[in-house]
Amino acid sequence: MLDEGRTVRTSADHLDELISDLAAVRRRISELPRRQRQVLDLLIRGRAPKQIACELGIRWNTVRNHIVKLRARFGAESNVELVALVVRAGGVGGTKSAKSD
Repeated sequence: MLDEGRTVRTSADHLDELISDLAAVRRRISELPRRQRQVLDLLIRGRAPKQIACELGIRWNTVRNHIVKLRARFGAESNVELVALVVRAGGVGGTKSAKSD
C-alpha cells in the first residue's frame, strides 16, 4: 500500500523526463566516442551485445562496458529505454557500422 500523496514513477514517466530536452540528448550523441556511437547504432538496429561484439571484432565484455557507460551518460535505466531515447532524438546519424544491413 502506498502512503497518501506518494506517487509511483513508471518507466514511461522516466523516459518522458529524459526526452524533455532533446537538444541535450542530440548533443550527448554527437559527443560520443566513435566506438560508443557504433555500439549504440548497432543496439538501435536490434543487435544483441554478443552480435555487436562479433560485428565490431571486439570482446563481449567491452561491448557490455560501452553499454553501461552509454546508459549512465543518458540516464537510461535499461537498454530499451536507451534505444527509445536515442531514436526519439533522431538516432545516432552519421555512424558507419562494421557491416550495413
